[in-house]
Amino acid sequence: MTLNTSYQLVRASDILNAGAQAQVRSFPLFAERGRYDVQAIAGTKMPILFRGEYEFDTRVFDATAVVFAGAAITQPLQPLKVATIALGGRNYSGLVGSSLTDPAPIVGYVTRLPAANGGKLRFISGWRA
Repeated sequence: MTLNTSYQLVRASDILNAGAQAQVRSFPLFAERGRYDVQAIAGTKMPILFRGEYEFDTRVFDATAVVFAGAAITQPLQPLKVATIALGGRNYSGLVGSSLTDPAPIVGYVTRLPAANGGKLRFISGWRA
């Protein structure tokens, strides 16, 4: 998620266009699987992690996507960015691999690859220096 000029939370990338990448700093929405109350209050409140360091497991990623100057997710400590990905016939704002030469905002770094983590990608928050 990211903030618009009205201090509202919006998706970081345009989910209508597969492959679109976030052009601004974005932040994760914390929503446990099956928690529909978060969807019900989405217009007014959402648990967003703006600051501090965190580590997450996620299923919303595409390890093979190469978006603009990015790279497939292949190794620990690889940078990650937000882009629109297609999963199960629908588009989502999710994580894709990046590279140190990619000008897109970095949202985190891989700490555990999906093959060693039950199909989930583990990443730690991070800022590009």
